[in-house]
Amino acid sequence: MWLSACAGTGPPAEIHRAARISEVMQVPSDAPRRGASLQILREALDADIQGQPDHALSRYERAVRVDPQNPYAFLALARFRLDQGDATLARAPLDQAQLLVEAHLRIYADSQGVGPSPTAALLERSRAHLEGLRGLLLRAEGREPEASVWLERARRLDPVIWGDAHLSASELR
Repeated sequence: MWLSACAGTGPPAEIHRAARISEVMQVPSDAPRRGASLQILREALDADIQGQPDHALSRYERAVRVDPQNPYAFLALARFRLDQGDATLARAPLDQAQLLVEAHLRIYADSQGVGPSPTAALLERSRAHLEGLRGLLLRAEGREPEASVWLERARRLDPVIWGDAHLSASELR
């Protein structure tokens, strides 16, 4: 959906703040496991920020297991893996996060009336993170020209967070 819209060269994308997990937690969800997964995800980000990578990893993985339809859990796990220097293990959760965001946006587009829902708006705002993390993954794989394109897209979407071409746990929190 949004991925195809980003493929061409056109006017700069709208600048907006990328979604944070703390914002996602404030929007009620009809998915019964989502709240628990988001709470575990917040614990993972806190452990990550505090420099406890083993604890953070166990919490990221648990957040994914509790709600395997939570795109933010996969996004955060991919960010963690990239931050730890493991691009190979970052690819699957990043791909899953992207697929889930696209699927959820299609569902909201089909089921909602006039105007975007808060959940759909947050999903759309996660695009900056997905594009930036894709760029970091490509950079880690030595594919710098492609990486630069993705990172520039992320910078245009959220120049504050992606201005340094890095997404920290605190920026995602």
